[in-house]
Amino acid sequence: MKYYFKEKFTFLFDRGELYDEAGNTAYTFQSTTVMFPEIHLYGRYGEIGMVQTRFAWFLNKYDLYLNGNYVDRLQQELTLFRPRLYLEEKGWTVQGDFMHWDYDIIDAEGNLIAQMDEELWHLTKHFVLNIYDEENEELILLVMLGIFLKDKSASSNAGAAAAGNH
Repeated sequence: MKYYFKEKFTFLFDRGELYDEAGNTAYTFQSTTVMFPEIHLYGRYGEIGMVQTRFAWFLNKYDLYLNGNYVDRLQQELTLFRPRLYLEEKGWTVQGDFMHWDYDIIDAEGNLIAQMDEELWHLTKHFVLNIYDEENEELILLVMLGIFLKDKSASSNAGAAAAGNH
């Protein structure tokens, strides 16, 4: 299944939509807090899941919930050039490229189950998400939202650090 992720331009809270290949809105998402963001995923019939940022001193951690139940934790690994995250329980690995534009999600057996590619030249974040394991589609969408939160926090931290240097 292929989805197109489009962030809406807002001031404080992140929100957006995921469209299917026919251009229909399949899912929506919205964050609820600024300090330790939570992002909620909604389907046609209501909330499906949530990604909750966990307090961490150095590396990002995100708790994933489906239908109100804790499922797994997305944990960032310490790497030099390419971002790498993993799901503690499932054993999935998320590998990014050098520029943090493209990500592969690989299951515990080493199979590619999803790819996320950023579309450039937009004012807000736009991704194309290819899901090859439709059985785990909702969890893959939550992982994608965790990556979105990680990239947003990294860019805001870089901007704050750059502002502090002047």
